[in-house]
Amino acid sequence: MVDALVIAGCLSGEKADAGAAALVDELTAAVGAEVVARARTGGRPVGALLPDVLSDLRRSGARRVLVATTHIADGRLQRAAADAVRVAAAGFDELRLAPPLLADEKDHAAVAAALDETLPPAPGRAVALAGHRGPECAAAFAQLEAALRARGRSDVLVAAPDLLRSRLR
Repeated sequence: MVDALVIAGCLSGEKADAGAAALVDELTAAVGAEVVARARTGGRPVGALLPDVLSDLRRSGARRVLVATTHIADGRLQRAAADAVRVAAAGFDELRLAPPLLADEKDHAAVAAALDETLPPAPGRAVALAGHRGPECAAAFAQLEAALRARGRSDVLVAAPDLLRSRLR
């Protein structure tokens, strides 16, 4: 059990985003924290930065905190979140950072299975899943697409938006 769950990522500060809200609800239910906070690790300047949220939680008396990011891969923003957690750790009994969604091969297989179930194939339809640009994300997207192909899903493309445009043509 943790006192607080911090959901951190580029979009996690946007209160009206239905996708981020669903993620917040699912993570909150899974973790069972008394307090749930959202923090920004980059992207648009919406919401408080992760170091500020951790500082506020420490001042309010939280002792055990889990930080879960909305990051897909272990890239620059995940490493920045890890740095923020490392710096703040001395003020908590326990401060942990969850790995990114696609941290290893079993994650790619699990996400591919979930996508396959959620987005079943349909004749004449291609599914395009877009995410952040950057070398870490590109590698994670390629591995996720390979895991989908291993499930027989050649209709699903996973890449950064600029690459998807040309692939969809």
